Amino acid sequence: MFVGPFNNVREKMLKGIDSPSLVGTWIKGADRYGLSERESAWLAGLTFAGGSDTSAVAMSWWMLAMITYPDIQKRAQAELDPVVGRTRIPIFSDFQHLPYIRAMIKEMLRWRPSWPPTSLDDWYDGMFIPQGTVMIANIWHLNRDPTTYGADVAHFNPEEGHISYGFGRRVYPGKHVANNSLFIDIAMMLWACNIEAGKDEHGNVIPIDVDGWVEDGLLIHPVPFVADISPRFPEAVALLTGERELTVERSVI
Repeated sequence: MFVGPFNNVREKMLKGIDSPSLVGTWIKGADRYGLSERESAWLAGLTFAGGSDTSAVAMSWWMLAMITYPDIQKRAQAELDPVVGRTRIPIFSDFQHLPYIRAMIKEMLRWRPSWPPTSLDDWYDGMFIPQGTVMIANIWHLNRDPTTYGADVAHFNPEEGHISYGFGRRVYPGKHVANNSLFIDIAMMLWACNIEAGKDEHGNVIPIDVDGWVEDGLLIHPVPFVADISPRFPEAVALLTGERELTVERSVI
């Protein structure tokens, strides 16, 4: 399952098709990294499996929050404009200069963590838990403790924190990669787009279920909703297109 897609990338590279990718980087630097083909394939596969679904889910919740809380979207865009301007796209070095967007990432992970809340009654004092039982912290309810986060715990408020990456010895080791990925995705979207509620053919706003969710294994997604996404300024599309073309050219070189 992992080695097959890895070899597909290698075959494309031999044919001159060299789009930017993690696997491509490892193939080119095989001597530098000292990994076997199997090790590289598994590392790529586990990186994808560990981050793709959770990042996509987090971004879908963020999109819903931007529609539900348009004032927060505008405040974040107001922070972006003086730092980035409109002649370039956001980059990772902007991270330190965008504290409100950093706070927005933390709040997104608190407001709607990817893990579903428990729906079962549970208690542990006097309860027998067999050896080998897998214990999963109830992150959803911990992130909604009013004694920690206040009376507005159900609302999206970037001034909060979160514990969605876990704690202690079991803290998520990929949290820095996740934070960086979410930062650049969110910064790029806010810089380039306005995100608004979708409307029907009569111009009426289509309702959104903010409190509902859809369970998908260990993850929860928002109830499907319609969004209206438009460029914030005319140059945004041209700048993004140009950056994409430059990225492809660099990969070929």
